[in-house]
Amino acid sequence: MKKISIVTPCYNEFENIDKCYSAIKKLFNDKLKKYSYEHIFCDNHSSDGTQKKLRLIAKKDKKVKVILNARNFGEQKSNLNGIINTTGDGVLLYFPADLQDPPKLIVDFIKYWEQGYDLVYGSRKKRKENFILSLCRKLFYQFVNIGSNNVIPSDISDYQFVDKKIINEIKKIEDMTPFLRSLPFFITDNYKKLEYEMEKRQHGSSKFSLLSLIDYALNGLLNISYTPFRVILFIGFIISLFSIFLSIFWLVQFLYYPEDVVKGIPLIITAMFLFFGIQTFLMGIIGEYLVSIHKQVKRKETVIEKEKINF
Repeated sequence: MKKISIVTPCYNEFENIDKCYSAIKKLFNDKLKKYSYEHIFCDNHSSDGTQKKLRLIAKKDKKVKVILNARNFGEQKSNLNGIINTTGDGVLLYFPADLQDPPKLIVDFIKYWEQGYDLVYGSRKKRKENFILSLCRKLFYQFVNIGSNNVIPSDISDYQFVDKKIINEIKKIEDMTPFLRSLPFFITDNYKKLEYEMEKRQHGSSKFSLLSLIDYALNGLLNISYTPFRVILFIGFIISLFSIFLSIFWLVQFLYYPEDVVKGIPLIITAMFLFFGIQTFLMGIIGEYLVSIHKQVKRKETVIEKEKINF
C-alpha cells in the first residue's frame, strides 16, 4: 500500500484546525481508501490554542504528526521542515489549514502522479486580487525566467504534489531561506498542471500582509534567479556605452563648436544624481544577495523544534 504525506504549516489557526484535519481524514476514508497516509502539522509557535488542539488530535489519531517550533521561523522554513520529515511515496507539499485550496483536488493530484508525473501542481483560475498585484505577479515570473534554463510557470501555487524522488532531492538542498513553490521545477520537467478555483476562507484572516508578500517575492528572486546580476551587468554596459558616446559628443562640440557648449553645471549635477541613484539601487541588490549568503553560511535560520509528536 502506497503512503501519502500531507504537510500543513499553521500559525494561529485554532478555528480551522479541526476542519482541516477532518477534511483529509474524510478524503482518505472515502475516495483514497487504497492509500495509507500521514498528516503533518507544522505549528509556527501559535499563541491562540492551536498547539493544544493539535495535541488532542494527535493523541486520538496516530496518523496525525505534529511539529511544534520553538519560535516563529516563517511559513516557508516551517513548511520545508515538515516536508523534510515526510515518509510518503507521494507528498502534498502544502495543504492550507484554512482549506482555501480544495481537498478534492488531491484525488486528481494522485491520479496523475500514478500515471507517471513527478510533479502535479495547482493553478488558480481566478485570484481575488487587484489588477496591479496580478500584473506584478506575472512580471515577477517573467523577470526571474530571463536567461534561466529552468522556466518557472507564471501560474504556479504552493499547492503541489510530488513524487518521493523529488523529496529526496529537496533534502539535499541546504537552503535556509527556500522559495518552495519553485524547487520542484529545478528538479524535474515532468509535470502536469491542474486548474482550480480558490475557496473562500471561512474563519480567521490571512497572515500574509502586503509587506509579507514583498518579502516573499524578494526572497524568491534571491533564491531562484541570477537575473538581477545580469540586469546589473547589462545596465552597467549601457551606461558605460552611453558615457563614451556622450564624452565623444561633448569633445567634438568643444573642439568645433565651442560657442554652443552650455555653460554652468546643471547638466553635471543632473548626471551625478542620476548615476548616484543607479549605483545605490544596484548596491542594494548586491547587499540583499550578501545578506542571503550570510544567513546561509551562519545557518542562523535553521528551524528549531520544541517538540515532535507521533514521529
